[in-house]
Amino acid sequence: MAKCYEQLAELAFSAGEFNDAQSYISQQRDILMEADDSQIILKLAMIAFFAGRDTSARAYTEKLAPTLVEKTGLFKETPLATRVGAMLGMIYFKHGHFRQAVALMLNLAPTQIEKISDITTSEDIATYIALGALATFSRAELSYLSKSDSMFLLLSERARQNFSDLIGLLLNSKFAELFKELNRYKIDYLLDPLLYTTFNELFYRIQLRCFVQYLSVFSTVSMAEMAQAFDYSLEDLEQEITQLIETRSVNVLIDQKRGMLVCRSQDDISNLVNSAEGAAQRYLAESKTLLATLI
Repeated sequence: MAKCYEQLAELAFSAGEFNDAQSYISQQRDILMEADDSQIILKLAMIAFFAGRDTSARAYTEKLAPTLVEKTGLFKETPLATRVGAMLGMIYFKHGHFRQAVALMLNLAPTQIEKISDITTSEDIATYIALGALATFSRAELSYLSKSDSMFLLLSERARQNFSDLIGLLLNSKFAELFKELNRYKIDYLLDPLLYTTFNELFYRIQLRCFVQYLSVFSTVSMAEMAQAFDYSLEDLEQEITQLIETRSVNVLIDQKRGMLVCRSQDDISNLVNSAEGAAQRYLAESKTLLATLI
C-alpha cells in the first residue's frame, strides 16, 4: 500500500499536482511510520520546493540538514545531502539571506552536484556563490574565495563566466569593468528562476558597496571623475547618488554648482565600510555554526 501511494505521488508530482503529491506522500508516511523517514521528508521538501512553498520547504530541509553534515561542517558526499543543502541554500538565497546561502553552498560536495541536475547545476551554484559573495563578503573573504577556496574554484572551472576575475575587478576597484561584466550576463541572470527574483537586490548591494568603497578615500570628489570610474552618465550617477542619500546609505552632499560630491563626514563613510567589513568577517564562524543552529 505504501508503494502504491509513492507511485501515485510521483505521478501527481510529474503532472504538477503538488497538493495531491503531498497528500499521497503524507499517507505513505503514516503507513511506514518511522521507516525511511528521511526519504519521505525529502520528498515532501521537494514537493514544497517546486511548488514555491518556501516556508514548508525550509522547514523540511532544516529538519534534515543537521543529520547530513560531517563534523567538519561539510555536507556528506551523497546525493541526498547535496540535494538538501542545495535546496536550503537556494531558499535562503531567494529570500535575501545571501551570506547564509553562500555559507551552505560552499559546504556542498562538488562531485555530487551533477547528480541533482533536476534542481540545479554546478554553474548555477557558482553563480549564486559569486554574486552573493560580491554583495556581502569582506575584501579578505573575497580574496580567499577567488584564489584559495577549492570548492568555488572547482565549480568556477565549469562555468562560462570567470568568477575569480569578476571578483578581482571589485578587489582592484575596476568598477566600470565590473558593472560592464555584470550587465553583459544580465540576461542570463534574469533567465535563472532564482536570480530573476533576487538580481535587483543583489545588484543594488554590489553597487552600494562599490560606491562606499570609492567614496571612502575622498573628502570631496568630482562627479565627472566618479561617473567615468563607474561608466555612468552624469545624470544617471546623480540619480543613483540621490537615491542613496535619501535612504541614508551614503553620507554625502551633491554640490551641483561645482559638480562635486562632498563627504560631510569622512569618519561616517569610513564607518560604513568598517561596519560592513566587520559584519562580513563573521562569515567563517557563521558557516561553521549555521547548521548546528538548525538542530
